Amino acid sequence: MENKKVLVSRSDSKYRRKSDLRGQDVGMTYDPASLKALEADSALFGSIRSYVQYTSSEQCFAALINSDCAAILADSVTVDYYERSRFAR
Repeated sequence: MENKKVLVSRSDSKYRRKSDLRGQDVGMTYDPASLKALEADSALFGSIRSYVQYTSSEQCFAALINSDCAAILADSVTVDYYERSRFAR
């Protein structure tokens, strides 16, 4: 299974493209690979207001659900897991 960093926003949010995140906060887990991926996208990194690092994926997704950040940067495998878990209930 391929695993890559992906940006995720709430399905009901206005954030659909990276450019929509200008001036917004982006969340991620405290993971050097996540920060490196964000910094590698210089256009995105230079346009967001700030990034917030959370100590766990649970905290990261909770921040997104509670609209504490506009989007999160997460592993695609983790996102898939959370989507399956959420809709399996």
